Amino acid sequence: MIGSLRQSIFQKTDVSKPADVKGLVERAVGEFGRLDLAFKQRRDGPASKYHSTNQDIDKATTLFDVNIRACSTAMKYEIEQMLKTGGGAIVNTSSIFGLNGYPGWSLYVATKHAVTA
Repeated sequence: MIGSLRQSIFQKTDVSKPADVKGLVERAVGEFGRLDLAFKQRRDGPASKYHSTNQDIDKATTLFDVNIRACSTAMKYEIEQMLKTGGGAIVNTSSIFGLNGYPGWSLYVATKHAVTA
């Protein structure tokens, strides 16, 4: 019956590290037996830190690692598990910046467009 399980787990995960992401998916499957749904949403914090004038190359790399690479890494491991059991659903949340550009926000907008795509 849908909604009859009300169990949850927590696992600290650095999404910029593929091994952490793989471990998270494996733990979910280990705890619950299969993976039917994956939902990813990232709370970005103060928006001003993503303005292009505040970006240096290290911050830009981190932004791309967390917003793009982590999303596709997670989908790789999620899809592997879902295919074993006949499918599932993956929801990747982006932001309004995944649909529109905004002056001075090119790096952030680029990462959100990638997630939307």
